[in-house]
Amino acid sequence: MPITLDLEQWFWSNVQRGNANECWPWTGPKFSQGYGYAWRARKAGLPQGAHRLAWTLANGEIPEGLLVCHRCDNKPCCNPAHLWLGTIKDNMRDRERKGRGNHVGPVGSASGSSKLNEVQVLQIRQRLGDGEFMCDLASEFFVSETTIDNIKRRQTWRHI
Repeated sequence: MPITLDLEQWFWSNVQRGNANECWPWTGPKFSQGYGYAWRARKAGLPQGAHRLAWTLANGEIPEGLLVCHRCDNKPCCNPAHLWLGTIKDNMRDRERKGRGNHVGPVGSASGSSKLNEVQVLQIRQRLGDGEFMCDLASEFFVSETTIDNIKRRQTWRHI
């Protein structure tokens, strides 16, 4: 996408800039997740994230496969000093380091949607270790094999 002076002027006119340490919020339209977007900077017919355009204007093109991440965790922020490039894995590590894991609310049997409790999950793990088949455990505990596999791989019930 070629950056024109008109696009750059338009973009920064939609950013509430302050000093270099402050967040610079996007004042234009936002996606439901809170990130700003710029229709005038479309890529493949889709609007571009305002923070991605801020990075491009300040630092040049974003290498293939990298995300533009926020140091400040403020989704509408477009301050280039608050942005950094990273992989999906880098972004996930940053999120976990800051204590913003993707799970919100009660975990395990305290969750209203849980079909199992902690004792059952520990039994399942023990029995898998003893060589029992996932399909047999799924039938016994009235859950899917996918549920058993997720327990085995600690995709679910990580807290125990």
